Amino acid sequence: MTVTGPGTATIAGDLTLHGVTKPITLTAHFIGAGANPLRRNIPSASTATGTVKRSDFGVTKYVPLIATKSSCRCTARSKQ
Repeated sequence: MTVTGPGTATIAGDLTLHGVTKPITLTAHFIGAGANPLRRNIPSASTATGTVKRSDFGVTKYVPLIATKSSCRCTARSKQ
């Protein structure tokens, strides 16, 4: 993970689909954090978005009827 600005970062890693592994980079955004007095922790949340070209992973069925690029969005929550 590389911090790119206040509340933003890029996350680089590998994604494997159908036995094919390719590098992927996601753009992450920090949503926020705050104290939870009932549970006595500090939960936080963030999202990460990116685009995957499914034909790069050998998933070519129905191309070009179905777009080869797909966007993905991950939302994460954590407790401290």
